[in-house]
Amino acid sequence: EFSLFYPAHIYFTAETVSWLHVGIGYNNPFGLGTYWPEDWDGRFTAYQTYIETHFIQPVLAFDVAELVGMDERYALSFAVGGYYVYGKATINSKLDASALYFDPADPEPVADMKLEGDGHGGGFHFSLFAAVKDWVSFGASFRSAVTMDFEGTAEFSAPESTWGTLMRGLGLLPASTPGSTSIELPWNMNFGIAFHGVPRFTFAFDAYAALWQSYDQLQVHFDCESLDPPNNCGGELNAAAIYPKKWNTGVQLSFGVEYRPIDAIAIRTGYGYVTDPSNPEYYDGMLHDGNRHLVTFGLGYRAPDLFKVDLGYMLALWSGTKDNDVGTTAAPFTNGQANGEYETITHIVALTLGFSFDLDGMTPPPTLDGPLPGGGEI
Repeated sequence: EFSLFYPAHIYFTAETVSWLHVGIGYNNPFGLGTYWPEDWDGRFTAYQTYIETHFIQPVLAFDVAELVGMDERYALSFAVGGYYVYGKATINSKLDASALYFDPADPEPVADMKLEGDGHGGGFHFSLFAAVKDWVSFGASFRSAVTMDFEGTAEFSAPESTWGTLMRGLGLLPASTPGSTSIELPWNMNFGIAFHGVPRFTFAFDAYAALWQSYDQLQVHFDCESLDPPNNCGGELNAAAIYPKKWNTGVQLSFGVEYRPIDAIAIRTGYGYVTDPSNPEYYDGMLHDGNRHLVTFGLGYRAPDLFKVDLGYMLALWSGTKDNDVGTTAAPFTNGQANGEYETITHIVALTLGFSFDLDGMTPPPTLDGPLPGGGEI
């Protein structure tokens, strides 16, 4: 189903001395979700899944080239920092109760589960930048894994039918119960190189890797024993809430070109390819991934020493194949595995505004960008 998401970012940097900058940033790099019709074949895995993460990242950046007097010809700097992460997750699914009860007059014994929770975590990051000015630049960044322990509440509902009454009477389907799960966001790293030797052009190549081996399984625990009075729902519900994943490393390779017809305007385009980190044996429709083709376009405008505006668009074409035993095939839900081809189209529009300020009134504000490759400065 069609859905809208609103990822955001904001960054602030300040110079303390000529070779040391401090900064803080906010963004949400891991997120988005999947919304299926409530009656789709894979509803017993999930029909609605949503996860969002919010990163707050303080950082210190050291200009080594400035410190040792090499900055006229070369650039060399590194940065270190940490981050605090807040996340929210939602999993809505149907529960197949046909193994517990079947009534020909009530052919689809289905309950509904809605699990919502939030969690916190932390990690660290470091990065490196080096350049031979007006010719080539290189950057690399590394971000640690983050363990997110989510806690929340699961709500259950069932039709007012014979089997629904039976489930509630046996204590197998409480109105709500505490629930928890843990997700480890992966170690990830970026490497990029850009060539500036052609006047008014920049050619860039980027490689990104996320070590998703940490996503071995998604297991939801329902704490029915904490209810008042204690409930015996935990055995059946917890046994059904284990989702093997066994993901692998995901890789993205990207290439881009920037052209500046005049010093103040930049025109950009690019292409990227992303490999699917999910394991075909456990592929499902909960948050189905897939190989992706990325096509991007962008425009930028710079007003010298004042502000900059960047507008970007990315088209992402996802595709994956499910051909495994994940899901139910028990009667009457014989198509519950939802095997087949999965395709997703994502449109991402980004707007970034940047401003430069002289806070002490004693020195001119820094330029928003370095020298323009091939001549000129903005």
